[in-house]
Amino acid sequence: STVEGGQSDRLILARGGMSASSSGQPSNRQHHRQRRVHRHSAVRYQAGNGTEVSCCVKYAIFVFNVFFFFFGFALVAVGTYCQIDKASMYSRFQQAGNIALDPTIILFVIGILTFFIGFCGCIGSLRENTILLTIYATLLGIIFTLQIVMMVIIYFYKDKFMEFVGTTLRDVIPSYRDDEDLQTFIDIVQTGMQCCGIKGPDDWDANIYFRKEDQCSAPGKICSPEANGVPFSCCVKPYTMDDDHKQILNTACGHKTREMLTSSHLIFQMGCLDAIDTWIKGNVMPFGIALIIVVCIQMTSICLAQSLKSDILSQKAKWLNG
Repeated sequence: STVEGGQSDRLILARGGMSASSSGQPSNRQHHRQRRVHRHSAVRYQAGNGTEVSCCVKYAIFVFNVFFFFFGFALVAVGTYCQIDKASMYSRFQQAGNIALDPTIILFVIGILTFFIGFCGCIGSLRENTILLTIYATLLGIIFTLQIVMMVIIYFYKDKFMEFVGTTLRDVIPSYRDDEDLQTFIDIVQTGMQCCGIKGPDDWDANIYFRKEDQCSAPGKICSPEANGVPFSCCVKPYTMDDDHKQILNTACGHKTREMLTSSHLIFQMGCLDAIDTWIKGNVMPFGIALIIVVCIQMTSICLAQSLKSDILSQKAKWLNG
């Protein structure tokens, strides 16, 4: 009976110790977990804790990229709406060959890229996610590198680059009447730059509506009323006065103008490629300043992202070693 009593006493003491450790003092695993949670919360949220993460850098990246996030979202929304608002899906498949020259597609792609970069910058900085910060800095670095490569190509191979641009832009002339967005874009460029065609007004022979009558006089071909003409955006004076002395847009002002010997005062004679080249040469200083600002913003963003990523990794190392 004495032995049984001793065993029962030891069993009671063991149970009491277990209950004491479960209710009063935590186990080693629980204690280690509590220490990690306490250390994590103390480093992040208590003042004067010596955290490695700079709040200024963190929220500077976040606030800066909020603008790009919403700007990219707006571009995507506008591009999507324009695509939906266009003609039928069948006609869009027919124009798939000129998809790279579609302004709405270009707008959509730029919007997606801007939205994704802004998303990585915002969420990566706010959540201190090193993967998103790495993607953010890498994309900015790729864009920065492409800009440098493009500037070098333009500077050293300007003539070949302009020839390539001219050849590419000539592909938009046959689609002038087929794509409303492309038509609006061409009209804006020709009106704003005071130019006509890529190299000159005769480039509009590539369009079935404006080509010369001798090119559509073959059997089975019908000449358009706009033959030997150009779009209204090529006209020097596209507006006329109505009976109430109000200006109205005369969309027929370019009809038959290229068959006139005195058409030089009616339509612009300079091609848009030369007009754009002249405009860039006349605005070298503003372009240079804008380029420097863009480069500085990109480099600052990359440096801040890398600095925040380094701070986060240092803080994680402190948690693991502390």
